[in-house]
Amino acid sequence: MGKLLKTFLIAVGLTFGITLQEAEKYALENFFEVQKKKEEVKKAKDEIYRALSELFPRIDLTYSYFFAKKQDININTPFFLANFTLINDNFYRTNFLITQNIFNPIVLSSIKVARANKNLKNSELEALKNEIKLKVRKTYITALKLRATVQILKKQIKRLEEHYKNVKALYEEGYVALKDLLETKVKLYEVKNQLSQAKANYQKALDMLSFLTGVSIEEVEEVQDFPIPTNIDVSQNPKLTALNEAVHLARTYVDLVTSYFYPVIDLTVLYQRTNESPSLPKDRYFISINFKWNLFSGGKRIFELRKAQRNLKIAQFEYLKEKNLLRTELKGILRDIKVLQEEIKTAKVRLLEAKEHYRLAIEKYKNGLGTNAEVLDAEAYLTSAEQELKIKKYELLSTKFKLLEVLGR
Repeated sequence: MGKLLKTFLIAVGLTFGITLQEAEKYALENFFEVQKKKEEVKKAKDEIYRALSELFPRIDLTYSYFFAKKQDININTPFFLANFTLINDNFYRTNFLITQNIFNPIVLSSIKVARANKNLKNSELEALKNEIKLKVRKTYITALKLRATVQILKKQIKRLEEHYKNVKALYEEGYVALKDLLETKVKLYEVKNQLSQAKANYQKALDMLSFLTGVSIEEVEEVQDFPIPTNIDVSQNPKLTALNEAVHLARTYVDLVTSYFYPVIDLTVLYQRTNESPSLPKDRYFISINFKWNLFSGGKRIFELRKAQRNLKIAQFEYLKEKNLLRTELKGILRDIKVLQEEIKTAKVRLLEAKEHYRLAIEKYKNGLGTNAEVLDAEAYLTSAEQELKIKKYELLSTKFKLLEVLGR
């Protein structure tokens, strides 16, 4: 019941539009790549448990049945005469073996590698979430741009329709030529076609947003502008953190390869029951401490160690490259923000001028002092100014979101 109510509330919420924060939340919960990466994290956790299991004793139970040649021994001396069986022709053997590691650097290093890999997968998940948030934000801003374009075109159509009525009235009174009426009508048709295309593009953006979030989105809401963060530091970027974890993983793998050069000590306990020989007891046990040290294996371990050390250097270079790249990207984003802020100031002035220019063109045309082409040009300039200001504001928001992505927020 609670799940149905939640689904109903989500559906009702989407009817009135979805906020950017809600879109991010749904995307981080539902997007396919996030779900896949979460499974990789779970898989890495299972690998830790598998590595830890090597610390527990290994218990083996085997049962064997043998078909062999019977072996008898005859002892014939002047003082002693004996005849006994050394090995039966058919016999069974049951072994119960327990093996426990006492000192095994390979197992200990494997556990460290598994933990480092799990930390890497967690960091990769956070980096992916950071990328998904930016993708959702950009798609959301694109939808807002297209919605603004639709709204601006509707206002343009309204202005053109009003102007068309005035031109038609003046034409019927004989003050203007048929050419003015046809020009206005053609322009009106062009803008209506542009509106149809803008609506289609807006719907495409909503469809992409629905794909990212996993819910059906019918409308978006305005996003408030926000100040630039005071703490500008790329060290918290999740991708950089993931690369740092990759360096740590490569270092632990070097330790793992190095551990193959060390000896291994384990304890074995063997209980055996067999009817192999009537001369020997059926039940027997062995306890042993084993020292194993592979002194030479053809140089394979040396080349594996060199390979691991080179992989460590490669991971370190990747980290340094990404860190410098993020710093360079950060500088470019801050410059872009300043440029856009100045362009918005210019766009505001241009919009005021465009409104006044359009008002004067309409007045001049009504008084017979201007041409219809001047009115249409002024109207097109006004629409362009309105659209430019809106688009620049959304571009500034998009650039700020890119800044947050670089900062890992």
